[in-house]
Amino acid sequence: MMPIICIEGLRAVGKTAVCLELQDRYGAYVVSRDYPESSGENWFEECDHQMRRWQSALKKTEKYALIVLDGDIFKPVINNIHDSFTLQSISNTFLHAFMDEQIGFPDRYYYLMAGESTIRKRTIKDFSQRKGEVERDHSYFSFQKNFYEGLGACELPARNERETARRIIKHLPAAPWNRYNRKQFQYIQNNIVKHMK
Repeated sequence: MMPIICIEGLRAVGKTAVCLELQDRYGAYVVSRDYPESSGENWFEECDHQMRRWQSALKKTEKYALIVLDGDIFKPVINNIHDSFTLQSISNTFLHAFMDEQIGFPDRYYYLMAGESTIRKRTIKDFSQRKGEVERDHSYFSFQKNFYEGLGACELPARNERETARRIIKHLPAAPWNRYNRKQFQYIQNNIVKHMK
């Protein structure tokens, strides 16, 4: 089996550009974050979509030397930190999926960094009112960064996608991997509980 990595960071930081660079230059298989048209506001469909992405990544480890998740499987948790009812529903759904190994953790997270003012300028143009409001909120920037630090993400500056891709290749994780790490999942559960208070 080959490594599964995840490229994360705030919206408009350049995650997809780095993923495509890894695909074009290094032959990685990219599992897109594209949502089905119907999923928009429906948390259950969003969670189901993430589970399908994870299963796709696992299957591709048989054919490709590197699998790249363009965005985190657990992103619905972050996107709903201000909605405790939805957050609880997502938590329950992901708990059952995790216990059944329908979702898991990448072998390494890479968190792309850019200045807050740069991100704010980029996101204001691109996203829906609801998600845009969340991401312009300073607490969202802090929460997301801290969330991925807690998962052991390797932080990289997102100035140039070619250089960022090169650095990722240079620091790929070595086996053995623990894709169903209960401590990591407990960390996510603890974050959910904190934000529901």
